[in-house]
Amino acid sequence: MSLNRTNNATPSTSFTTTPTTANAVMNSPRSGASKEILGMPKKHRSSSRQSSGQRGANRRTGKYVETYANATGESPAPLGKTLGSTSSPPENSNGAYFPQIGNSSNTNTSGSSLPPKRSGLAQAGLLTTLSATISHSGKADTNNFIVTEEHNYASVTSIRGLKPGNPNWINQDNFLVMENFDAKDTRIYGVLDGHGENGHLVSRRCRENFPHFILSTNIKMDLAFNMMHNDLTASDIDVRCSGATCVVAVVQSNKIIVYNCGDSRAVLGRRTQNGAITAHPLSNDHKPDKPEERKRILSCGGHLGCRQVLVNQGNRGPVSMPVGPCRVWYQHRGETLGLAMSRSLGDAVVHKFGVSSEPEVIEHMVDDNDEFIILATDGVWDVVDNNHAVQMIHNFVVRSPNWNPLEASSALCKFARSRWEKLSPMIDDITCVIVKLKT
Repeated sequence: MSLNRTNNATPSTSFTTTPTTANAVMNSPRSGASKEILGMPKKHRSSSRQSSGQRGANRRTGKYVETYANATGESPAPLGKTLGSTSSPPENSNGAYFPQIGNSSNTNTSGSSLPPKRSGLAQAGLLTTLSATISHSGKADTNNFIVTEEHNYASVTSIRGLKPGNPNWINQDNFLVMENFDAKDTRIYGVLDGHGENGHLVSRRCRENFPHFILSTNIKMDLAFNMMHNDLTASDIDVRCSGATCVVAVVQSNKIIVYNCGDSRAVLGRRTQNGAITAHPLSNDHKPDKPEERKRILSCGGHLGCRQVLVNQGNRGPVSMPVGPCRVWYQHRGETLGLAMSRSLGDAVVHKFGVSSEPEVIEHMVDDNDEFIILATDGVWDVVDNNHAVQMIHNFVVRSPNWNPLEASSALCKFARSRWEKLSPMIDDITCVIVKLKT
């Protein structure tokens, strides 16, 4: 398929869909990349938020046009302008057995083993030994494998997604749990959401190597994020069009510091003065159409926009509607690709156009009203809003002072899975970490 350019400046790719499909897409209750999936033939549905503008459109019918923002007239913004803030944001497998979790060695794209760096941390008592438990949901359906981990103050549940046409889909999510620091009142939790062809390798390598960078920098997380990004770009993994989002919470006795890079999310369950539980966001999703993110990307020569579906061809010209999220568009090997977030680890090509690996920092002072933290990938947040998720976890908190975070994380992930099953044949990978603040 040819790539058309308008005025020799802004690229535009044409492909086709039917008006009926367009209406179905726009009426979908799902947000983000999920909306556009419904209008695609199964074999062309993107396996992640790394969208292909050409490859995924070769056999559609009707007219479909990608448009991009014009970079002229936009003033650049410093990368660090929104970073380091201490104020809270506004309320508002290769096998069927999930091999990247609980695997004692990392692998690169050539299949050779990398040094098992994690073993040294585990022996030193700094990183909890990884002992993932695999269980079946209902029947022995390889698309429903669940991975769980239970720790002293937190628990993790991850459910592998379902991609039509790819029965050997590998879960691209992963997570970090670091609880056993000697003489330090510090615990660290995080979730990773890989995307692109090698997203599962990226998130796995982050799980393996991130703890080393955190410890070697004495928990200077800004530096650790930069080291992790550089480690990915220097690795044998092809990260030109693959990467991962990452949100990490550093929990101490009197404060929580959240470092976010991408659109995974951290949410605090907090009581109000009248005793009701409310959702308090501890991170902001990094989307390309946010003003500061947009300015930075456009100032670096990036192209922003969403797909446009043609719904009518009238006397005054074509009438189109936007479909799906705003993306950062770029060219690689003759293909037009779009990234649906403005910050990530990896994604070497699009980082040249303003996508950043620098985390946004939000600090929260802990008090007696704070109950728990939810860290989750967008497999949860695309189908469950903050308040609903917090209420679900609170249902376990009120049962007993010794409530089980594993039961809570499992319930939230399974609920998110059931929501996906009702909305689409494509189901995203789902991962959440539930952290108890009162012990």
